[in-house]
Amino acid sequence: MKTASYYVVLLVIGSWVQTACSRPSPPVYSGVKMRGINLVAPNKVIDSSVFAPIRQVNAAWVSVIPYGFCREDDGHFYFDMERQWWGETRTGAAATIALAHQSGLKSCSSHTLG
Repeated sequence: MKTASYYVVLLVIGSWVQTACSRPSPPVYSGVKMRGINLVAPNKVIDSSVFAPIRQVNAAWVSVIPYGFCREDDGHFYFDMERQWWGETRTGAAATIALAHQSGLKSCSSHTLG
């Protein structure tokens, strides 16, 4: 009798642990995937040769994210300033996107910089 009670307790604890520790599988994206990379803004002018290694890893897209910032207690967004790196400026980001397109890469940020 004592052994049967022991097994019942183990069975109850085991089912509780299994229920408490099991979770559903995370959702899996099933749409079209974009193979790409995020570019770090270069400090000086670049040419199209920098995009060859990107193509070699089978990336088709690049993301160009220029740098901007806000100062504490100031709602103004600072961007495209004289002391920023070339690739962080509007001109540098637009040129980087144009070079990526010339190299056969796509970019979803090209329309924002014109």
